[in-house]
Amino acid sequence: MLEGEAARRRLLAQHKDYLDGLRNNDVEAVLAIMNDGVQANIRDYVNDTGTLIGLESKDDYRAYLKAFFGKYEIVNVDYLHRVMEDWYLFAETRVTIRDRDGKELAYNSADFFVPAKDNRVIVQTGHGTDLA
Repeated sequence: MLEGEAARRRLLAQHKDYLDGLRNNDVEAVLAIMNDGVQANIRDYVNDTGTLIGLESKDDYRAYLKAFFGKYEIVNVDYLHRVMEDWYLFAETRVTIRDRDGKELAYNSADFFVPAKDNRVIVQTGHGTDLA
């Protein structure tokens, strides 16, 4: 496992890759930074429940992303704030999406990412605002 400055640089590069994957509506690019056993608790925008959805593996995350990208096209992703240490990265993002009827919506999200021993993300937890 990387430590110190090398770990921070790795997390920053992974987060950039994650955001690029979202921007490109690319499931596998988003998942490339994730450990196979990733555990994620994120807002459920697919069912628009306003609650967290628990994802317990890379396959669960893949199914969620396929459903998300099936419902929405990501138009833009901007990071608003990012803080990292060698054992976590916290980021706030603004995500602009378009539903399949052409209506543009957006939400803000705040997420923590924690790397595993293989330096890929093993935990992601966060939540987002209502679509507006």
